[in-house]
Amino acid sequence: MYPDYKDDVVLLAVGFQSGQTVDALDRHWMSNQYPGIVAEAPNNMARDYGVTTQSTKLGIARDGEVLFRHGYGTSSADTWRERLRSLAEG
Repeated sequence: MYPDYKDDVVLLAVGFQSGQTVDALDRHWMSNQYPGIVAEAPNNMARDYGVTTQSTKLGIARDGEVLFRHGYGTSSADTWRERLRSLAEG
């Protein structure tokens, strides 16, 4: 479903001093052919965005507004389509 939004939504995997280098995270990302890019962020970014657990997924609009925040768990394809649509429009 992501390819439908690849021109409008950027997927960014962010590591927060996880003990792995950004290069190691990037190699893992690429070897699994995940879309998007990998980056490392300062610790205060996790706090500023209310990230309290691993695997937190944030949808952040172009203006910086957080449109959704979800931790562990799975969501249906329809739910992800709606989230990506809202990001593409926002």
